[in-house]
Amino acid sequence: MKAITRCCGKVVGERQVEHLVQAEAVDVAACHAARIPTPQSADVLLVVSVDGKGIIMRPGDLREATRKAAERAKRSFRTRLAVGKKAGRKRMATLAAVYAADPAVRRPHDIIAPPGGRSTVRIPRPGPKAQAKWLTGSVEHDPEHVIAAAFDQAQARDPQHRRCWVVLVDVARHQLDLIQAEAERRGVNIHIVLDLVHVIEKLWAASRCFHAPADPAAEDWIAVKAARVLRGCGRQAADEIRAGRFASARSRGW
Repeated sequence: MKAITRCCGKVVGERQVEHLVQAEAVDVAACHAARIPTPQSADVLLVVSVDGKGIIMRPGDLREATRKAAERAKRSFRTRLAVGKKAGRKRMATLAAVYAADPAVRRPHDIIAPPGGRSTVRIPRPGPKAQAKWLTGSVEHDPEHVIAAAFDQAQARDPQHRRCWVVLVDVARHQLDLIQAEAERRGVNIHIVLDLVHVIEKLWAASRCFHAPADPAAEDWIAVKAARVLRGCGRQAADEIRAGRFASARSRGW
């Protein structure tokens, strides 16, 4: 609304804009369904990405149990929610994307900077580029519905399952179970890739066991562990962190 007013002046009201958006949105699903996927050769990756996002809802749009929990919660402020007070006010939206990508072979340090930062000696190799991207999402339907829709789109692009299917996920176990069940139902072999961003967040949390929150050495520690994960040695990295945590606890007499 601010962008419209800035470019065109006060030409339309906020409620009118809302109605226009709603009127245009009714054709989005049909438009996606009518699109014919562009044929791709067997060496082009077929990527499916699924994620969840919590959305703050109006009280009237919450599910019954969540609405009652929100009504019981005590509010610290009149005009906004305090830190940690958003529980019971969200609904989880499921988002999905399907796209094609040419394989892009990279080294771990092409993806994450080595300890001490990058140098000009080794230029990072470029990553894959998404092509023919298809997006969907819903806060109304369950994750099963959105995941099935994403697999429908992937199936339309590769009905004979000749391409390599890569599924990018976060750390949600329930979501992963739904994806694996959908793949099994369709008889397609999928290669699951865990989003590195979520892995790094877990590494930052683990670094607190060995470094103070503001210790610059934590960044190098994370870079080493993340590079090890990217080399396919995730279990080894986890074992090292666990062993280091136990050794640290023993040295403190815990």
